[in-house]
Amino acid sequence: MHGDGCINAAIKRSLMMRVSDEVDKKFKETWDNDHTKEIKDTKHDEILIWLYKKLKEDDALCLNLCGIKEYISICNKKLFIEFPISKIDYRGTGNKLIGFCDLALFLEYKIKLTDEQIAHNLKIKDSRYDFGYSDKETATAYIEIKSKVNIGETIRQINYYRSFDNKIWAVCAPNFSSVDLLLDSGIKFINYDTKV
Repeated sequence: MHGDGCINAAIKRSLMMRVSDEVDKKFKETWDNDHTKEIKDTKHDEILIWLYKKLKEDDALCLNLCGIKEYISICNKKLFIEFPISKIDYRGTGNKLIGFCDLALFLEYKIKLTDEQIAHNLKIKDSRYDFGYSDKETATAYIEIKSKVNIGETIRQINYYRSFDNKIWAVCAPNFSSVDLLLDSGIKFINYDTKV
């Protein structure tokens, strides 16, 4: 009796892994087709290059994108083009690549501590904090570039990625009529049409 339960659990796990692999395969096929078309689009490259330069120069945009309202200074800013998104495979033996986001932003920054935080740190003798400023805080944002937005496919793609890496996600594209659907889905929007 007990052995049957183990066998049934093993069969169930095996079926779940197959279903998971099939879903991953189907998504990858769809994503590869759509993303290959997008990459071949020169407008996609134009938007990517514009945003890369803009984020390199504009700290305020980076901070806003990452949702950082109060800070002392940015210590480090890194941008990566075609950054891999991966998941731990079901065996727990390594990472499985599921796709690439067009642009990844990583920030390290310092914030000013409140009087209560300073008092607490002095009380516990936490030497990482000096002069009322925090040690480095970090923030990450992933950005998808779209020359033309298909709202359903874009939200599906980002939700799929978010299920493995739940950081801040944004779309940079020319303005379109369904921006509110992106924002309602927790996806930020960078309007390429407002480029300077």
